[in-house]
Amino acid sequence: MTSGTDGQRERRPPLRRLIGEWKESRRKEGHASGRAHGYRRGAATSVNIHVLRLANMARLKFGYPTADQLVDVLEDTPPERIKENLVAFAESIIECDSGEDLLRRVREWASGAPSPG
Repeated sequence: MTSGTDGQRERRPPLRRLIGEWKESRRKEGHASGRAHGYRRGAATSVNIHVLRLANMARLKFGYPTADQLVDVLEDTPPERIKENLVAFAESIIECDSGEDLLRRVREWASGAPSPG
């Protein structure tokens, strides 16, 4: 998201922004769930829910700064990669001893390294 003419990215806390976007997408979905558009949107919403859950787990263990950085990384990760490796990724949140370790693993994983864990 940009603001003004300076091209700077508007900074909102990613976890809170993601929660708001998820709520808005659920509201907008409405009766469209049976149509093709609804199926595509449902798939995107499903990934957002996974990211939201992962970020919440990271928040509970490491705090908001780590969760916010995690959302930033996952927003740039292909949705298929998130869905295919969801369990291994969640396990890495539990296994890591620090937010820095988690973010290092996630960045490696998001860039194409074998799944975490």
